[in-house]
Amino acid sequence: MRFAGRFCFCIMVTIVVVSILNAQEAKTLRVYPTGRWPEDVQNVQAAVNLGGTVRLKAVDTNGNPAAFNFGTPSTDEQNGNLGVFLTTDVKITGEESGGQRTTIQGGYIPFLGFAPGIVRIQGIDFDGPGVVAIQIIDAARAEVIDNRMERVVPLLLPMALTSAAKQPAV
Repeated sequence: MRFAGRFCFCIMVTIVVVSILNAQEAKTLRVYPTGRWPEDVQNVQAAVNLGGTVRLKAVDTNGNPAAFNFGTPSTDEQNGNLGVFLTTDVKITGEESGGQRTTIQGGYIPFLGFAPGIVRIQGIDFDGPGVVAIQIIDAARAEVIDNRMERVVPLLLPMALTSAAKQPAV
């Protein structure tokens, strides 16, 4: 009788643990790169808007290495080329698959945070963003971990500002 009771208890604990793990796995949204702008930005934005965990894949739906295309590195507000707006608690993670890391190419500011909650961005390579790859303006907590930024396109300042900056102070 004791064995049967322990056995049933173990079965119940196993069912609960598996259910919790499945629920956590279900909350992770996976986004695959298409290599097309603005589709990639729209797909990532839709997943981020739901909050929770968003996993940006390093490969396309066929398993081939691919990068997310976030458009040109210059601002184009009329066409919405500002990037993904972070307005809720969200954890955005990249992955490494066959030596290829999740990569976002271009974009003016690929991730722009206005979330008063918790934001985490981890494990993403940014190739050629404009100005900055990640800008967090408001957050209760922001974690930016193990990301790489290459070939950031500098912000060009008007000549009056750049020449005034070179003037010696009197």
